[in-house]
Amino acid sequence: MNGNFCVHSSNQMEILFTILKNSLFSDSRPFTQRLLVVPSPIMRSWILWKLATDPDLSVAMGIEMTYINQVIGQLAKGFPETERGTLASQFEMALAIEHEIKQIILKDSCDDHWQPLRRFLQTSSPFKSARRLTQLATELANLFMQYGLYAGPMIKNWSESGPKDWQEALFLQIYKNHPKWTTPHEELSSYFNKQAEPKDMQVHLFGLNFLSALHHQFFKCVSQTIPVHYYLLSPCEQYWGDVTSDSELRHIRRQWRKKGIQEEKQQEMEEYFQDRNVLLANLGRLGRKMMFQIEDDCDDGVFEHVESPKDTLLSQLQNDMLVLRPTTEKQEIDDISTIQVHVAPTRRREIQILYNNLMHLIHLHGYLPSDVIVMAPDITDYVPYIKAMFDNPEQPLDFQIYDLKMSSQSSVVQGFQSLIQLSKSRWDVVSMLQFLEIPEVMRKHGLSQNDVAQFREWVMETRIRWGSDVDHRNELLKSSAIENKNRTGTWEHGIERLLFGLSMSPDDENSLHVVPYEAVEMSQAPLLGKLIHLIRSLREDLKPLSECHHHNLHHWTLYLRCLYEAYFRVDKKDDEALREEEQLLGIFERFHLTKEFDQSCEFSWNTINAHLEQAFSEQSMNFKESHVQAVKFCSMLPMRAIPAKVVILMGMEEGVFPKKEVRSPLNKMIHNSLADYVPSSRDFDRYLFLEALLSARDYFIMSYTKDSQEKKPSLLITELLNTLDHSYTHKQKPLSEICVIEHPFSSFHKKYFERNENFFSYSFQDYAASKSLLQPEKKTKHFMSELFQDSESKPKKEESLVTLTQLFKCAKNPLRTYFNQALGIMIKDDESLTAEDHFVMNSLEEYQLKTEALKNSLDDVIKRAEGKGRLPQGLFKDLSVMNFRGEGEALKNFLESEGISESDFLSVELNEHSDTIQMIQPQQWQIPAIKIDNHVVVGKMDSLTKEGLCIYNKESVTELFAAWPKILILNCISEILPEHLSIKKQLIFLKSKTKIPCDVAEPFVWLKKYIDYYHHCLDEASPLLPEWIQDIFKGEKLEETINKSLQNQFKQSYNKYLLWCLREKQIDELDTTYIEKWKEKAFSCIDFDHELFSKLKIKK
Repeated sequence: MNGNFCVHSSNQMEILFTILKNSLFSDSRPFTQRLLVVPSPIMRSWILWKLATDPDLSVAMGIEMTYINQVIGQLAKGFPETERGTLASQFEMALAIEHEIKQIILKDSCDDHWQPLRRFLQTSSPFKSARRLTQLATELANLFMQYGLYAGPMIKNWSESGPKDWQEALFLQIYKNHPKWTTPHEELSSYFNKQAEPKDMQVHLFGLNFLSALHHQFFKCVSQTIPVHYYLLSPCEQYWGDVTSDSELRHIRRQWRKKGIQEEKQQEMEEYFQDRNVLLANLGRLGRKMMFQIEDDCDDGVFEHVESPKDTLLSQLQNDMLVLRPTTEKQEIDDISTIQVHVAPTRRREIQILYNNLMHLIHLHGYLPSDVIVMAPDITDYVPYIKAMFDNPEQPLDFQIYDLKMSSQSSVVQGFQSLIQLSKSRWDVVSMLQFLEIPEVMRKHGLSQNDVAQFREWVMETRIRWGSDVDHRNELLKSSAIENKNRTGTWEHGIERLLFGLSMSPDDENSLHVVPYEAVEMSQAPLLGKLIHLIRSLREDLKPLSECHHHNLHHWTLYLRCLYEAYFRVDKKDDEALREEEQLLGIFERFHLTKEFDQSCEFSWNTINAHLEQAFSEQSMNFKESHVQAVKFCSMLPMRAIPAKVVILMGMEEGVFPKKEVRSPLNKMIHNSLADYVPSSRDFDRYLFLEALLSARDYFIMSYTKDSQEKKPSLLITELLNTLDHSYTHKQKPLSEICVIEHPFSSFHKKYFERNENFFSYSFQDYAASKSLLQPEKKTKHFMSELFQDSESKPKKEESLVTLTQLFKCAKNPLRTYFNQALGIMIKDDESLTAEDHFVMNSLEEYQLKTEALKNSLDDVIKRAEGKGRLPQGLFKDLSVMNFRGEGEALKNFLESEGISESDFLSVELNEHSDTIQMIQPQQWQIPAIKIDNHVVVGKMDSLTKEGLCIYNKESVTELFAAWPKILILNCISEILPEHLSIKKQLIFLKSKTKIPCDVAEPFVWLKKYIDYYHHCLDEASPLLPEWIQDIFKGEKLEETINKSLQNQFKQSYNKYLLWCLREKQIDELDTTYIEKWKEKAFSCIDFDHELFSKLKIKK
């Protein structure tokens, strides 16, 4: 027995730390090198904290903390000088495999065992073949690394007997062409018959609860001259290496049946497996395998296992595993609150429940935040919810998060990934503007938020959709059948419109091949130059990524670095951003530092990008790592046995944890006797669950989400609950019914405030919401609940300037007037910025084009609309143009029959600064503003002809009601204009092709009354919408009409302002007094006795 090799074990990490502390400083020599090997950064932080707070250690120095691969390389240098090889990284191995396979495929003839590989990689698409090759190389690299660690004899057999297939031949060929490379087995086994040089050194492996057989043999070899100590967390004080799990027992039974063993004999042998702790057997396979490896070396060391003195469910479960008590004997347990399973409806609620339970335990027991550790399968999935709940100045718990993926947390990396993704994107406006809004990009190019907002406005107004230019679009479409020759909607087309708008006058429009965007000003030229430079340089700089370029690793490193420096600049005062930048540049250098490939070894961007993304996902970051008194959040990674008074496992859904593992069909270690045991992710996850169960001192809490898909809990939770049901009881009830707590959907449910022993809330806002909800008499939550209820009248405005636009909009939609002008609320369209091509014109654009066509030639309107990108794309454009031309010609024929031509259309402007009637441009007249009492009416009225006012709609009561202020203005203008400019007082409805006289007696009096109505609409929300007016005056069920109208956004009566007020609720009953009051106001401002409204048959 080697006295320098010691194995220490315990069922508690605190005891193992005490043993470690005594072993570290048992040697009084101050310059002894003490290597402490830990499995993870979080374990390193825990040990440092324990060393710093230990009362027996006034000074703890001379300890070098490291990880398993680093310490092996350091210890290997202590052996006699031999010609050492180099261990290839998985990244280098993947590149070598891909390069080797390329060389094999390029050969005209090759051995038969390469044919399956060639058939797999030969596809109709070169891009698909390249992608397959990269994926295959990545998978093989992972397997080859495992072969070198776990299957040394298998590799030796391949070398001696020769390869039997392409994979064996490829493995041998890789190491033949890279003579400096060696496998871990070849490297470490060469030291087994040698003795390391004696050094004043100690090696301590703490918390590494599994080592490969190769690594274990290496440390045993090292222990011949250097003391080596293992510190293992063991759940059982007895020998448990022969405890059989359920799956292993099923396998044994199948073997019995295959061998034809009699039933009686099988039952007799079954008895040997009855007295076992099922939970320990099912979760502890990884630990049992480690026990097999070290069972001959366990004589030296400290074995200290302790029973928990607490009479709780958690303590009893731990103690039963400690003594291997069978799970078939039931015990009565009083305190069952120490093991809990919480079922939450969503992840957000899962974090809320976690927080409130932590606050309850802290209030109950006086715990510190550092007494709590929270784990999830992937903590990155919970980061937004954790920060929203815990990163709040109003809550008292500090927190820290480990194992954050660099690709999801680093703004620098995310920005660079956005740049890379542009190379394979459509260059849609959403992606491009999001890239320009990245702070590092804005800082590099000297852009402000206002500048980016201006870019957004230009993009919207010039109707840029996607594609750099026509060639870029067709390159993305990759099909001559749908080749797009239309430049409209591309970035280059939008840029041309901006440039022409900056440099050309509106008079030059007809001579240009694009329609200038006139709103750009000369003072904005430098900003426009920045936008053009950015767009065009991006297109040029990203070409190597979108095209099939192959370069060596040194070239790719320089290119990526130049690309980053050309578009990004971090804040030099931000230490976190500087660290992120350093990590990113370090990943670039990783390609350059790979020395095994000369300048002739070239790789495509697909290969480089795949490894770049892999590096981003492997790099981890920590949030608030230096905070000591904080709740720890981390991912469920192997060997995370950090003790805590409260251990919480989140996200424990079926299929998420334990993680599903698909065995690779290429793995040659499966069922191969020449390979060592290779732990699966399932084995690691099950043992991690067992470690977490052992590490909980007072509470072990699990949670999972159960949404509408009816997710099931993890199999580990199911197994634990089954064990509890078979082994324990509480008041004659199964524990699976008591320990599982299902939570309501809302955080302000009354359960949380009824002093329930399972439901807690420490949120004052939730309490206030719950209290309000439970009040017998309460108002609707929304502030617009009394939208259509009566209110006190307000004083009239003393003096006002009223525009025609305001009056016309109020007539069409008084709710919009109230929201826009009184409340300052503007509800914009959902798709104000879209990256998709339009295949149909919306109603507004169609109306605008047809209105323009009344005064201009159809060809000019179509040309201008196409230049502005207002027409649909492709064949849909031809169809829209054909329909538009047909309707336009029909309208023009109708107007000609009425004696109206394009040149007969005129506009009249009411100008407060004008005191005479004058023609300012052909067919554009300016007259003095209309002054009525203290009101001044200004604005412009279009669609006028000598025959009357043209309205592009059908004749209806709804349209007449909406047109009432236009009718009044028409009558007022007719009285102001001289006789030779007289306009008939009639309405021309173009869709129905009808004419209606609209001569109103005393129009100025009625206009004053309508202005008063307009001011009332600013004080209160008016229900007098044109679509509802008939129902209002006929006394029918208005509520039903309103509710039906809100269910279809394509109906004319659809009103998004009312819909926003109601928030998907319905109007139950309107205030009749309120409606009657507005009826009176309608009578006061509209002449319902006029023949226009005869169909309404209204009697006052």
